[in-house]
Amino acid sequence: MVIITNNIISHHPEMVREMLASYENWYQDVLSTRGGIRQLAIPVGTAHENPVILSYWDLARLKSEDPFRRRGWKIKISRPGNYKFELEFNKTEYPCQAVLQYQDIKRKTDLRPGSNSATFELYLEPSEEYVHAWIDIMDKLESVDYVNVTFLN
Repeated sequence: MVIITNNIISHHPEMVREMLASYENWYQDVLSTRGGIRQLAIPVGTAHENPVILSYWDLARLKSEDPFRRRGWKIKISRPGNYKFELEFNKTEYPCQAVLQYQDIKRKTDLRPGSNSATFELYLEPSEEYVHAWIDIMDKLESVDYVNVTFLN
């Protein structure tokens, strides 16, 4: 888990916006000039790697009118069973909700100030789809840093 002790982002919001805009422009240029990028699904539930760690940097940027579906991890559920999804994020300052969505399954849990993780358990059949996870702070969506996915049984 990454622990940030001196987060300077809040002190330089304009710089952060400029950096993110530059990155998004570069990313769109890569997509448009190289025939696009085909994202492969990350295998989950195999005997070879359990748990699987999905990081912020693995997030796919998706075209969607639904703000909840603009970023996600493409995963491939390898075998039927119960899966644990542990979301990790910076400590929350306010009451908020952690949200996890896979296909038509959407789960929410309330978080208290100071929370830095949330856990969900789902029974899933073999499938390939995007999983979405975020923190909803007064209708402002924040990405999580990591999602640890564990096949339980």
